[in-house]
Amino acid sequence: MRRAPVVAVLLAAVTTITAVGRCTPAADEPVVARIQDTPITVSEFISHSTRLLRSGVAYRHLDSLGMDTKRQLLDDIIAQKLIVLEALARGLDKDPEIADEVARLEQRALIDTLYARQAIRAPYHFTEDEIEAYYRRNNYDVEVLSEQIVCSSADSARQALAELRQGRSFADLVPRYTVPRIRRRFGEDGNIGWFLLADMLPPLVPPMRTMEVGALTPEPIASSLGFHVFRLNGRREVPLDSVRTLILGKLESERREQDRLRYVNELRSRYQLVSHPEALARLHGLPGDVKEWPGEDEPLFTWQGGQYTCRDYMAIHNRGRVRHPSSLSLPELQKLVDNLAGQQIMKTEARRLGYDRLPDIRAQVARKRDQLLAAEIYRVEGRGRAPEVTEAQVDSFLLARYGTDPAFDVAAVNSRERQRVRSLLRRAEGDRSMDEFIAGLRERYRDQIRVFDDVLADIVLER
Repeated sequence: MRRAPVVAVLLAAVTTITAVGRCTPAADEPVVARIQDTPITVSEFISHSTRLLRSGVAYRHLDSLGMDTKRQLLDDIIAQKLIVLEALARGLDKDPEIADEVARLEQRALIDTLYARQAIRAPYHFTEDEIEAYYRRNNYDVEVLSEQIVCSSADSARQALAELRQGRSFADLVPRYTVPRIRRRFGEDGNIGWFLLADMLPPLVPPMRTMEVGALTPEPIASSLGFHVFRLNGRREVPLDSVRTLILGKLESERREQDRLRYVNELRSRYQLVSHPEALARLHGLPGDVKEWPGEDEPLFTWQGGQYTCRDYMAIHNRGRVRHPSSLSLPELQKLVDNLAGQQIMKTEARRLGYDRLPDIRAQVARKRDQLLAAEIYRVEGRGRAPEVTEAQVDSFLLARYGTDPAFDVAAVNSRERQRVRSLLRRAEGDRSMDEFIAGLRERYRDQIRVFDDVLADIVLER
């Protein structure tokens, strides 16, 4: 039976349930295979197999879920494990970029769990008065119909408005005046359809609510998208019941955010977070071409048991995660560093509560690690070892696909299409190289892989 393409194996590595070398199954859980001391349990096999079967074309050829299919699925799961084992043997988990990505994922998972377990006080309940007040206050009670032109400058908007007053239509002027991104979204005639005032840009709300139906706006209105010229063609009231679900969702989001802010402030107070403005000013004054913190490190924030320093900030800047301090205003930098220090406190608190040992978080971290390790192995052993694609190979591919057309001229194929074909062939060569690499891993680990066919035979799979 044909083994699934290596791309499917690597994709499936993204959904690895337990990291290689960390799996400790329950004492009574049956094991379907072992690689060295690493077990593949029945539950893990079923979870992996379900994901593989859903992965699409790689398994479309399978007619049944009998023993042959289960062996193929187990074979591909073993391949995942071997790839990760090889990456660990090479020490790729210590690579700074991979370690940083894994640490970032763990931090996000810890903070999300901390919020969910300690901050959020759901379920939330809202009175009818609260719902109606939000409905009125946030402009969910009215929707409008308008035609609009959105210009890149005030001068062009005034020119468009003058032409509209002379009798030209929006459909005539939109192609000339409206910025491309608005035309792509709303079309070339300027009619944007019915819109809730709540969904409109804030500067447009007052005139849309108050001006007469049929009127043109007296002057262009500036927004974050440009300069608006519009005619109000209709306005109608929106019943509360038609937007009730939407409003309840907004109210719940607001309440969640209030809970999060309250909890963060409690943590800041408990951990005694203190800012150091002198160090922040020195960080802000760092020349834009300086990428490392010079001299002795200085704390930007300190708290009970920890600190966030100038060198810490420059380290994450050099990993592309924050802007250079000189490119921000001092208040912007203060807010950003305050947020970074707050994240460190939340991570510390989550670990104090033992959340880093929760099975769900360990599984998330393991999945991310294995995904990155598999991708790095593929970069080195698949794409990295694939031979360069020649122009003759591109010509051969094009002729095989289009050569039956008498009018086809391979020399006339444009560079963009040739590059697309070159990428396809390069990927295919990378897959072949990776298949060879996996075959070598199987041979190397052959004496360390045990499969328990009696356990495999008893497993029932469903698509």
